[in-house]
Formats: sequence, C-alpha cells, structure tokens
Amino acid sequence: MLAYLVRYRFRAPPGYSYQRFFRALYGYTQVVKKSNGKTYIYRRPGVLTYYPYIHGAKNTIIIPPEALPPVINFFKTGKNPCHEFEDLSSWNVSYYIEQTSIDPSTALKAIIEATKRIRLASMSLYDAASLSTLSPEDYAALLSHKELF
Repeated sequence: MLAYLVRYRFRAPPGYSYQRFFRALYGYTQVVKKSNGKTYIYRRPGVLTYYPYIHGAKNTIIIPPEALPPVINFFKTGKNPCHEFEDLSSWNVSYYIEQTSIDPSTALKAIIEATKRIRLASMSLYDAASLSTLSPEDYAALLSHKELF
C-alpha cells in the first residue's frame, strides 16, 4: 500500500514550544480538575488525530497519501485543528518526504489505532464499532466527524 515516510525536525526555543509542536501534530487530552471536585476532560485534536499513522523512529511518521497535504501545511504555517502558532518568528521546521509502501496488515493496525483515538461523546470509535446502537449523543458526535466520511 502506498504511504509516505516523513522525517521532521523542529528547532524550538527553550520552553513550552517543543511540547506545543507535538501536541499540535498528534493531539492530546487535557484534564481540568475544579475546586468543587468535578473533573473535565477535553480531547484536543492534532493534525494526525483522524488519520492512521505509524510512528517509527524519533521524529519519523509513515502516513497515508491523504494525510500528506495537512501535515505539510502544518509544517509550513503552524496551523492545526486546535491551535495556531501566532509567533512564527521562531518557527523552524525542516522535513523530508519519501514515498514508501507498507503491507496491508501494518496498515490495518494503524487504522485500528486511529479508531481508538477518535472520540465520540462517551466512547472511542473503536468501542462504538462493536455496538448495535448508539446513544443520541454518540450518534451526533459521529456525524460531526465529517472528515471520516
């Protein structure tokens, strides 16, 4: 199966920028605990959240062809689904792309992992696939993921 091997390097100034870069690329979960005892969980998508990918060596990913334009756009502009790097004066991303192929079983594993990352209202898409019905909230969340269809 056709895929792209992407090697990247982000030269970050000291501080939070390096972590922000990886969160913007891969997505993350934010847990907020309030003083009243309530806990809120927010899932912040990254550029690769809705795509199957294989995380190879450090700063190396293998992605399907449809994920290549969003990744290149992110490397060039710093824009992603959840954040935008406002100060691009220190934005320094270099990358190398080469076409490669992966076997179908490896691709299937990456697809399964992607369904585990995609969240509906109360469960992952992976967990929802084994159910015969969805709650109205989960159904609405599934329909809101236009990028999946």
